[in-house]
Amino acid sequence: MEETLDDLKRKLKNIASKISDKMNERQNYLDQAAEIQKIYDRMLQDKKTLKKYKSDIRTFYNKAYTDFKGNKFSYTYKPSIQELGNSYDAVISRIDTNLDALNTKKSEYNNKASGCLGPLGSLESSYNYVKTKVQNWTN
Repeated sequence: MEETLDDLKRKLKNIASKISDKMNERQNYLDQAAEIQKIYDRMLQDKKTLKKYKSDIRTFYNKAYTDFKGNKFSYTYKPSIQELGNSYDAVISRIDTNLDALNTKKSEYNNKASGCLGPLGSLESSYNYVKTKVQNWTN
């Protein structure tokens, strides 16, 4: 059975429509990943800021202050400073947990976008998986 020119044109248009739909789906996933990346970058910057504050507190804690009279520094300020430092540790740890979760979710969207590429996308997904594991391990 021979196909007519109109049948071939219709099939071609259908294929072009499917390709366009797949590319739009891919772009949607990439847009989601980009939004997550913005949040990730902001949290990473906040983590760096908190680490700097924590370092400043540790510096203050480890200095000797001869202008303090009596034992107020040792018995009042130092324990409070130590508590504050521990609080920073807890917040930084929570940020790390959230960074890992964001990075994993971003990777999921990138992998969904890769899935739109067919067999070539599986290589990109493998790359994304390894990259995410390394980033989560080192952040």
